[in-house]
Amino acid sequence: MMQNQSSTLRMQDLKEGPYEKALRCGVLCLSDEELLAILIRSGTRERNALNLAYDVMQMRNAGLCNVEELSLQELQEIRGLGKVKALTLKAACELGRRITIEGKRQKMQMDDPSSVASYFMEQMRHEPVERVMMAFFDNRCGFLSEHLLSIGTEDRSFVSVRLIFRQALRENASYVIVLHNHPSGDPCPSREDRLITDKIFRAGNLVEIPLADHIIIGDRRYYSFKEHGDLTPREGTNL
Repeated sequence: MMQNQSSTLRMQDLKEGPYEKALRCGVLCLSDEELLAILIRSGTRERNALNLAYDVMQMRNAGLCNVEELSLQELQEIRGLGKVKALTLKAACELGRRITIEGKRQKMQMDDPSSVASYFMEQMRHEPVERVMMAFFDNRCGFLSEHLLSIGTEDRSFVSVRLIFRQALRENASYVIVLHNHPSGDPCPSREDRLITDKIFRAGNLVEIPLADHIIIGDRRYYSFKEHGDLTPREGTNL
């Protein structure tokens, strides 16, 4: 009797679709393919939703990362995955990214460079050109806002000290953190990075809006001038 019952349960599991499985034991028990299948919803006569999910994950052998890395057009190249289904996958991926970023924003602390770098990492590390961002904080070190200062080239960015503090005054900020990315993936500061940091630091002291840090974003790595004790300007640096 027990053997028949066990056999019946196994047969039930084989016939059970991702929706039913999720309702029975929750989404945590679903495989990656089953999660994608729920988003895809339906397939074709030849390929059901689970088959299509498998095709997505095998397209570049990158698993779930394919959803992020493949373009909308590339996803549509999978037979049975039309524009609406491809867009649904991309939207779900972007929603997950934004949820992650929002969680990191809430945990961001001005005095913790790793938390600031973590928040900006996913926004900046994939950029093909240098971007300069500003993060503003109040007198209690609470995060106020972020602003894009400039977009540069693959190896150079434009930084206006004047614009940084003009925006800081508009935000009624008490502190500012400047961030920029290195498209090469190596966050080590260049000579120009050190010179502009000195200029921003001196200007911040003059207008009483201190530069709390300058963080360079690389590929899953960062360089914090504060952590390395590099915020003290060197002699001979001029504004």
